[in-house]
Amino acid sequence: MASATARPRPKRILIVEDQAILGMELELLLSHAGHEVVGVAVDSRQALALAEQARPDLALVDIRLKDGATGTTIAERMVAGGITVLFVTAEPELIPSQFAGAFGVLMKPYSAPSVEQAVDYCLALREGEDPGPPPYPLRLAPWLSARLESNGPH
Repeated sequence: MASATARPRPKRILIVEDQAILGMELELLLSHAGHEVVGVAVDSRQALALAEQARPDLALVDIRLKDGATGTTIAERMVAGGITVLFVTAEPELIPSQFAGAFGVLMKPYSAPSVEQAVDYCLALREGEDPGPPPYPLRLAPWLSARLESNGPH
């Protein structure tokens, strides 16, 4: 089993969070963990523009943004463009049953270790590694859980 914490190079991460203090906190946590934060978007327009320009490995996406856009709409577009998405939300009931293609959801409030573990886990899966069971409190999308049960991470 490959370690979900081993990173040969920093991964590029986009944060989509309309609460400035939470966006800055995530940016600090992820930078401290050795990742490259390519931007913090506060609305859907900025999120999609940054995603197209920066081509991140992973996007952390809040489910509800103040501009009225939903994280699920943003996630669908990012996933279609080959970007791995992890929802970060306090409102999991707003996530559609198939998670709009996102790998999973990390519930707010979160801790620094839970963010790092969830991000590393999703990045390991993206790379085709087998990081084992998901760390608490990461909840995997049903489509991904089914795939892992039947085929493994690939």
